[in-house]
Amino acid sequence: MSEEDKISYQEFYNIKLSKFYEHVTDVMHDFSYAIHRNLKEEDNRRRVEIWRSSKNENISALIWLELVKGDALIYNYIATDILRTMNEEGLTKLFFFTNTDLSADTKEVLDGKDHYIFTPKDIIETISALEVKRMSNSVKKRKTVKVTSGMIVIRNYLKTNPPKGRRVFINTSTLSEMASNYIHLAKETFNEIDRIDDINNLTHETKERFKHLQTKLLPELRKTLYFKFTERFNDLSQTVYNIVQNLIIYIGALIEIESEEQMNKARDGVENDLDVLRGIDEKLETFYLEQMKKTEKLSYNLLYISIGLIDFMVIIYVIMLRSN
Repeated sequence: MSEEDKISYQEFYNIKLSKFYEHVTDVMHDFSYAIHRNLKEEDNRRRVEIWRSSKNENISALIWLELVKGDALIYNYIATDILRTMNEEGLTKLFFFTNTDLSADTKEVLDGKDHYIFTPKDIIETISALEVKRMSNSVKKRKTVKVTSGMIVIRNYLKTNPPKGRRVFINTSTLSEMASNYIHLAKETFNEIDRIDDINNLTHETKERFKHLQTKLLPELRKTLYFKFTERFNDLSQTVYNIVQNLIIYIGALIEIESEEQMNKARDGVENDLDVLRGIDEKLETFYLEQMKKTEKLSYNLLYISIGLIDFMVIIYVIMLRSN
């Protein structure tokens, strides 16, 4: 951040709500929160919203912006209004931003666990620290490899744990449930990765978490090699294998800093195969309809054969009577 771009205390004097909101957004993104819904906005002096954690959708916080003009004092009962709103919304986390200083009494009322209060001094210090962090973070250049780390992991695992025994037949009646399970598996994996703030700067803890997830997927990949389907749905064997394989490759490319092109190729492969699974119910409906028609046709044929056989027996009986 250049000297010209640095935030000054003077900027907060009569600052517009829209400009103030930009600073708030920078701070909230650093806390890994994203806007969920707006509660109220009043006369360019107040905005109240609920933001949700990008890392855990079950965690939300109240975001309260309160502006005053010039040397005016902040609203006397602001702390009471904030705590009442938190109680009404069932929230325990608070991020309060203002362009002025707070009295000791107001600070005391608002003080609490998971309550963050930002006056101009706090906002300036936080944004300056963010800029330093951005400048100090060395973005690792992703590399293009001939053989992805995910494929190497798969090859080594299957070499050590080769499939053994007979294949397992998957009943047609369970195909819809199976498809749902693999769709859920893929979406949960993607959601976990999409929550990462910066895929080019993974913490050691994040890498270990995804290595563990990759390890858990390997037995699932091996399991798909045992699947056997009816001839009509035989292609599903390759489909479910490809989904798990590409998830492993996708995670490997993430944690080993392989090119985004390789990451996107693996993810696109998963998405294409998920489309196949999403169409299972429609294919099953067509299949059952065809089976029903075949059954009806067979029933009619058996009926015709039965009638013909009865007629034949009647004729034989008549001939036998006449010959007597």
